[in-house]
Amino acid sequence: MKLKTFISLVFMISSVLPSLARVIEIDDIWDIQYKKRPLIVVAYASWCKPCQIYEPIVERLSCEYEGKVDFYEVNVDNPDAEDFIDRYDVRSVPLTVFMWDPLGDATLEHTKERGLMSYDELKYYIETTIKKHHHESSSSETTSSTILYWEWGRSYATLEEFIPLMAHFEGK
Repeated sequence: MKLKTFISLVFMISSVLPSLARVIEIDDIWDIQYKKRPLIVVAYASWCKPCQIYEPIVERLSCEYEGKVDFYEVNVDNPDAEDFIDRYDVRSVPLTVFMWDPLGDATLEHTKERGLMSYDELKYYIETTIKKHHHESSSSETTSSTILYWEWGRSYATLEEFIPLMAHFEGK
């Protein structure tokens, strides 16, 4: 009976440990490994009760969005986190920063939400961030792929718009 309990306990612990690794601790924003996905960064403090309530919610969603969104956390009590705190105006914790890449070139834009969020609220903001990431990056891709021709600061969306100008260069 003890062996069965031990095996169950080991299985339970091993099933929890991989999920904990999905939220990566960083000291500063420069520690992030950008993989062309939206980013969620949670500023927290170990002594903060709302942060302790929020942590399992973030971990659960990090499992659900694995491979679609990267999750990070920053401990505001860490002296190395000062740049992050200043950059994102962290005045209270938890603070969640949602980042996306509108141009596909690692130029990140962000929104932030202060305070504890429920599972459903956080999921809503994650979905919104994913849509912004895909919409804005795909719209910039669409824009660049539909512009067929370029002439000194003017772009032409269709061949029909461009052909009359080509006649000028061909001497017609």
